[in-house]
Amino acid sequence: MRFENLYVQESDEEDYLLIKPVPGQVIAQVDPGPHQVRYAELFASAPDLLRALKALTLCLSDNNKDYPDNAMYRMVSDRVAAAERVLEPFKDQPTIVDYEGYTKTVSLAKGLGWDENSNDDKWTDDEGYLDADKFLDAAESFLKSRGVEVD
Repeated sequence: MRFENLYVQESDEEDYLLIKPVPGQVIAQVDPGPHQVRYAELFASAPDLLRALKALTLCLSDNNKDYPDNAMYRMVSDRVAAAERVLEPFKDQPTIVDYEGYTKTVSLAKGLGWDENSNDDKWTDDEGYLDADKFLDAAESFLKSRGVEVD
């Protein structure tokens, strides 16, 4: 499946963002989080990034005799500059997340790939209830391992 262009649209029902190639067709959803808009823009720029990569490959091929003063090189330079503008907000990691509570911290960790389940026995206390502090500590440790600084 290939898309020439993608765009970002706010959902009418929730606070997530939708990535669409055409109205009425959703190909991705970006859930709320500290960088939701930037992630959505990055995802939506994927076709442009792919075109830039393909153009760069052609530009740098062995068959190119007049590199770097050709039209292809200029086109690649323009596309790379556009991609760099999209990627600029991601350069200064780690991300700092203000603590917003148990649910948002765990949701952020899960959104970044943490696959722990709070129903697992290792997260329960002696009485069989969820040890929320232990679970939250594990979520924060995961976030830190991903370069997210949790305040």
